[in-house]
Amino acid sequence: MKSATAADPRGREGIVMVIALLLLGVLGFLVLTLARNTSSELAGAGFYRHQRAALYQAHAGVHYAVARLSQDLASGAVSGSSVTHSVNYTAPSGFTFDPIRTIFGLPDGGYAVTATGHSSSAVAVVEVTAAPLNLLTQVGIFGDSALDVQPDVEVYSYDSRTTTNPVPSVSTGEATVGSNEDVGFQPRVMIDGIVALGQDLSGQTASFSAHDPAETEEMERINPDPLGAVGGGLAVGFTYYSQTSHNHNSTFSAIKNNRLEVSGNMTITSGVYYLTSLTFRSKAKLAVAATPQSPVVIFLSGPLTMQPNTDFNVTDGRPPSLFVFSNSSSELRVQPNSDFSGFLYAPYADIKLQPNGRVFGVVWGHRVDIQPQSKDTSYIFVDMSLLDRFRSRQLAITDWRQLW
Repeated sequence: MKSATAADPRGREGIVMVIALLLLGVLGFLVLTLARNTSSELAGAGFYRHQRAALYQAHAGVHYAVARLSQDLASGAVSGSSVTHSVNYTAPSGFTFDPIRTIFGLPDGGYAVTATGHSSSAVAVVEVTAAPLNLLTQVGIFGDSALDVQPDVEVYSYDSRTTTNPVPSVSTGEATVGSNEDVGFQPRVMIDGIVALGQDLSGQTASFSAHDPAETEEMERINPDPLGAVGGGLAVGFTYYSQTSHNHNSTFSAIKNNRLEVSGNMTITSGVYYLTSLTFRSKAKLAVAATPQSPVVIFLSGPLTMQPNTDFNVTDGRPPSLFVFSNSSSELRVQPNSDFSGFLYAPYADIKLQPNGRVFGVVWGHRVDIQPQSKDTSYIFVDMSLLDRFRSRQLAITDWRQLW
């Protein structure tokens, strides 16, 4: 009988078989592990893709809601005075965000909007705040082509809704002034705010020259006629109030053929007036007996000329009691002998502001020259309540965050 030895071919074949089976087992394990990992990675990639799509849907939802809210506020379908607003903004065809039922009003006049987007099993939630844009870009003194300020002028800011007789020490630090082309400050000019440097029609940033330091900020072109004195909302007002039956000219006997010449002491009361010229004779005084709730509004299609030692005075001292809107290129020369309060808006005209006292309010013109007549320091207080008064009907998203 023969015994198997190490040299027996059958023994070698058994060992090879065992090794092959072991290798196949290891290879199978590796293949299974790789398959599992690949499947997990593919599943993760798919979920990430859906999560990103859900986020896009949530973004679409808040943008859609803000656009719809703008329309409803403009039409009156939604009242801006409410704390909460019940709406029904459902997703248009092709979008997968949940219906938006409630929008919250914020203390600053803005709105909070939340939208939930879906894609497969993924969900994303986005919250935004939106607010109407300030048409005057928070600029209190603006000259489209130029703003020139002579020596010894200090500009501060306040809010006439809460402060009636401001002094420099209570300034809110928001006294922004600016131009799209050129800003020039003579010695001893101080701005408690920033100098806004817009752009001209070619995209060139406005130049700035000053003897004393001032904080500047470059920005896009500032709309020189945001209220639309020509071709906009104010233009409609000029057309409407130029008609005799729509203005209050007949209540002030000094207005003749839409022209007002002020002589001696006169008083104009609350109402809307249409004038083709406003002229102050020597030592004339025009008292504005009005309030912010019932102001004097003047649509002026011509020049405003004040001779020295004249006064254009708001009796309650609050700038929102007087509005002067101009749609012409005729100069507005304002040189009151005492304090002046009001809103001067003449985007196509040069404004020469030559006070012998303090100025309160907002001044917008094509070119603005501030030339104080007093030898002492002249103070200008930008009234922030006037800037807040003119807001766009369109809402803009001011902040956003992803909640989920």
